[in-house]
Amino acid sequence: SSGLTFKNRRLETEYQNYAASRNNGALRLQLLLGAVFIALMMLLDSIFLPWEFTRTALILRLGIMLPPILLMIALTYLKSGGRYLQLAGVVVGLSIGLTSLFIGALAARYEVPRVFAGYQIIIVFVYFFLGLRVQAAVGTGLALCAAFVIAAVMNNADPIAVTYNALYLLFLNVIGTLGCYQLSKARRTVFLEERILSYRANHDALTQLPNRRAFDEFLVATWDNAKSMRKPISILMMDIDHFKSYNDLYGHQAGDHAISEVAKILEKNLQRPQDFAGRYGGEEFVVLLFDATREYALDLAERIREQVLAKNIEHRGSGTGKCVSISIGLSHIDPTLSTRSMKGFVQMA
Repeated sequence: SSGLTFKNRRLETEYQNYAASRNNGALRLQLLLGAVFIALMMLLDSIFLPWEFTRTALILRLGIMLPPILLMIALTYLKSGGRYLQLAGVVVGLSIGLTSLFIGALAARYEVPRVFAGYQIIIVFVYFFLGLRVQAAVGTGLALCAAFVIAAVMNNADPIAVTYNALYLLFLNVIGTLGCYQLSKARRTVFLEERILSYRANHDALTQLPNRRAFDEFLVATWDNAKSMRKPISILMMDIDHFKSYNDLYGHQAGDHAISEVAKILEKNLQRPQDFAGRYGGEEFVVLLFDATREYALDLAERIREQVLAKNIEHRGSGTGKCVSISIGLSHIDPTLSTRSMKGFVQMA
């Protein structure tokens, strides 16, 4: 249960990072539209409404409504800004909604027109324009609905009008909840489908280990990190000994079983999260270690070799022994101190 919960949290984090990278452009545009709408409201106020009211409304919109929007836009450009976008979205929704209520109360004091439809637009903005998850959007939308009712009662608004308007807002929240849920479900479905396709493209079907393509990409990233951080890297290239004769003698299904057993041993022995184990091709495997000592790499290689022997998988066609064994080539260098290239590093192993 705890393992499943951890995997769910990790998957949710992966989805949030995916959503941020995919949707930040659209989110900026939506926030910009909100800022444009506020600017248009200020323009209309200055044209049609008394200056005494317009001045106060202008200060509130410029001082309370716009800054959270601009801050949220800035967060979409920051690498670590994604973790704060949900909170920023809630702040934007509440600041716009509550400030609008206050401006509405001022409008009643100055006897200028109040447009109730504007509050409905804010509810729509909360559900569909701020990139909020369903729970955050529902909480913000209902909070604004409750705030409207409280503000109307405190300002002695007509009870019948308040009842009708509260009903409008409540059903608008219901519509927003359903729409936000369906949108979130569609986005998560696309994420999972892309994740499955990516997994299949980068993992070996038999062993579930990363494949050669994944290794090539990981090697480049690890090599660059090792150079920039001045850390050593090690590579272990492994072959199952006399594997062709094993397949000829025992059949390909038995060969698949032997490959799977070696893969399980590799997975079991790689404890550090930055280390990599993959199927290089056929009966070949590869392990890449970042910032590990040569002694650690040698101990790991010997441990893997001994554990494969300990499986005691019969191999009468082997010229090495009576059971399945592996041979391991090891290369250990510091890219900043060595003249050997990345390809030469692999070739040496």
